[in-house]
Amino acid sequence: MVKFSDTGIYKSATGLITKIGEMKTLPKYECSFSHPMEGSFVELLNNSYLRTVLNKVVEKQYADKIEALYSGGIKIKSKSHPFVYHILKTCSDRLNLNEIPNLIITNELHGINALTLGSDHFSFIALSRGATVWLNEQELLFLIGHECGHIIQNNLSVHTIYGTLESSKISSPVLSSMVSDLIEVPINYWHRCSEITADRAGLICCRDLETGKRMLIGADISFDFESISNWDDYSRKYIDNHKNDIKQNYFEIGNKHPMTTKRVEALDTFMNFMNLGLKKTEIWTNIHLLNIDNDLNKRIELLVKENV
Repeated sequence: MVKFSDTGIYKSATGLITKIGEMKTLPKYECSFSHPMEGSFVELLNNSYLRTVLNKVVEKQYADKIEALYSGGIKIKSKSHPFVYHILKTCSDRLNLNEIPNLIITNELHGINALTLGSDHFSFIALSRGATVWLNEQELLFLIGHECGHIIQNNLSVHTIYGTLESSKISSPVLSSMVSDLIEVPINYWHRCSEITADRAGLICCRDLETGKRMLIGADISFDFESISNWDDYSRKYIDNHKNDIKQNYFEIGNKHPMTTKRVEALDTFMNFMNLGLKKTEIWTNIHLLNIDNDLNKRIELLVKENV
């Protein structure tokens, strides 16, 4: 049996910070629909002192957590889980990924949930068992497509580091202060930008705007779709009631996800842009022809950065 410490995922984990500094030499996906990220977050990570601290944190915490999650999950294969594999392959094809991502179903994620972990050389999507039970095909396409959207952005290393930092803040007062002052605000902004792009990937995979909106709002209501008799009416009222929620606006400053109402608006704006920028026959099949312009970027930027 191969030891986890001998695999590429472990080796890439222990050298994670170094690899971020060498990212130009690594293969990257071209994401034609991404929302651009401003600021100097990547330069901040290249600070020699910060890189040393983060490297130690990653080496001590990252590999063990990944091993426990990945080895304990059910690996999705075409023969053993044809339906979920079909969803995964469809997402991979529609996003033009070079290879079909690794995907596991795990009991470690509760309810309807998914996340993507890894480095520049190895990654996998973890999907909760509840997602496979309660979501229909279109909804799974959005959820898994969203996670594929994180892979296509070439930023999984930073996502993993951020997860490690969130754990370390609890046990290290010194690191907690440093994270709060130097990293938390810019990385939250960076993460919100990446979520906007991942939502677009989910939309491209499910090819239905209303499904995308339903999944975003559903996450706020524990995906209790069955209790809603009129979804269109409910979604409109939800947006109206939460759009100017002072409490949500306040907490967004320290949140790595945009407010749900902003994510819905951003997805709606992107869909309208696609309708204007592509022929009807090309909207879903020729995403690479989409030319993201400054006007769209500015409109989305207001949603992402408004309360930072």
